[in-house]
Amino acid sequence: MLRTTVQALLKRVDPLSEARQLEGSALGYRPASWRPFVEELGVTAVLVPEEQGGLGLELADACAILEELGAYCFAGPFLTSGVLTPLVLSVADQDVSADWTAVGGGDVYTVTDVHLGRGPGSWPLTVAAEHGERGWRLTGSASAVIHGMAAGSLLVLARHPDGTGIWHVAADAAGHQRTPLVTLDLTRAQSDHTFQDTPARLVLAPAAQTAGALEAVANLAAVALCAEQVGAARQMLAATLEYVRTRYQFGRAVGSFQAVKHRCVDMSIAVEGAIASYEAARDAAGRLPSVRSADDPDIRRISAIAAAWCSETLLSVAAGCLQLHGGIGMAWEGDSHIYLRRAKASEQLFGTPAQHRAAVLSTLI
Repeated sequence: MLRTTVQALLKRVDPLSEARQLEGSALGYRPASWRPFVEELGVTAVLVPEEQGGLGLELADACAILEELGAYCFAGPFLTSGVLTPLVLSVADQDVSADWTAVGGGDVYTVTDVHLGRGPGSWPLTVAAEHGERGWRLTGSASAVIHGMAAGSLLVLARHPDGTGIWHVAADAAGHQRTPLVTLDLTRAQSDHTFQDTPARLVLAPAAQTAGALEAVANLAAVALCAEQVGAARQMLAATLEYVRTRYQFGRAVGSFQAVKHRCVDMSIAVEGAIASYEAARDAAGRLPSVRSADDPDIRRISAIAAAWCSETLLSVAAGCLQLHGGIGMAWEGDSHIYLRRAKASEQLFGTPAQHRAAVLSTLI
């Protein structure tokens, strides 16, 4: 039922056509297209606990939504505001009830720096936190923040002598500036942010033990991205198979040529492998009692395996889809380039395939 409802909303929005129109947009999406998902379906409340006014559903439910959104490269901020933010708030050790309410109500949140690596040790944090008579203050910069221009609130990872922590910063806070970036992906806007003695509110206190909480969030974020990638890969494979069955050349369907058949089979095998690895990681995450318990070598290994496989599969299937569509695959009017751009950008999002493999290795030695 959840998938069907999301699909119906996507047909109303037509994200692929919208992506071409939004090229160069700082916001990265149309609020009018995002609003039905918040108001009619309540997607931002999916992972908000019931006691905080949300739906209290599980990561698997959010992944089902991500699969459908990924199938059409939807540009709205569900991954950041509806999934990543609740994961971060779930490991908070401060009072974040106001944030839960805001997220569930549809306020756009984003999180800085989690896309830079697999674990806290690989995050080259360039934001520093200080505490004094005026409270917490942040100074530094954060690069390539997803939906940073649209967010009213940022959850900022910053370094402190006691360790890494997370702070809430209002978008209009003094000393905070943001600059939109021109990115390869037409459907996921990013921006650079600078903080100069910017007031902040503590969300997760800096301490040595916070590394485990951040690793837990990174593991589950990787699983969530896999859902989106699997949805896109499935859609591209289906579109490619339909095209080669109906596109005729030299009096026969191009799908009857042996070279095309072999390429389609390779794409299909890759997608099936990605689905299997993603579903294994999703189901393992679903058995966890809490977000913090995702700081586990087994979860890290299985999520990293899925992340590496799904990233590479999406990129290879996107390339195959573009090439097998022939001339229209290379055209601006075609959809293939939108998926290919999303695939390449997503490959870098929560760690590269090489970083994921390094994470797997770290659990085996």
